[in-house]
Amino acid sequence: MKDTATRKKFPPERGKIAVIRAKTAAGGTGDERPASAAVSQKKCDAFPQVAWWTFKSHDRVANYVNRKHKGDWVPYIKKWNGRLKGLQDIYSRGSSAVTKTGNTLKGPSLAAYIKKMQARIDVTRCLANNAGAAKT
Repeated sequence: MKDTATRKKFPPERGKIAVIRAKTAAGGTGDERPASAAVSQKKCDAFPQVAWWTFKSHDRVANYVNRKHKGDWVPYIKKWNGRLKGLQDIYSRGSSAVTKTGNTLKGPSLAAYIKKMQARIDVTRCLANNAGAAKT
């Protein structure tokens, strides 16, 4: 059987990274994007950057939805809508919220975070629509 891997000289030259790509059983190189991440990134804005959010890219969110919700975006969007409503309630009462990194958000900082969360939900809905899911 013939080895289909591309061989690079080891060790690689100083400052360069050696890459080995082997053919997969399906004949690809493994660089192809998985179907779970096939949502169109060009049509949707980027997620706002928040330090304590785990999934910050289109691909990572799409992979999460496919893994945890079997491709159904509705429960994922509902989860974020619930979080948003909770934060809006906290804001309306003049109270504060503590993030999982220990930051306390109150007043203007909480309002800014709510705005980012609304933007995240909008981006998530865009990804869901591109994936052919129903809008919530």
